[in-house]
Amino acid sequence: MDANLSMIPLWLQLAYTAFVLVLTFLLTDPQENINWVFGPGKKPQHTIPAKLYFAIVMLIFPVGVFLPSHLLLQWLFT
Repeated sequence: MDANLSMIPLWLQLAYTAFVLVLTFLLTDPQENINWVFGPGKKPQHTIPAKLYFAIVMLIFPVGVFLPSHLLLQWLFT
């Protein structure tokens, strides 16, 4: 399989995730903390500014979760 073709699902997943997380951050109540966009766990965190925490989440999901999962599954199934 072409290496560029195998990256298309990853880019679609990243785009969809970014879209959902941004909407969640902008449209939901921080006390509900849906998708952990305001802090880890059930309650929002107050240690760092909310926008900084959100920026970190937007980096950790792709780099720390999606990319390693994609590469591992690609390695296992090729």
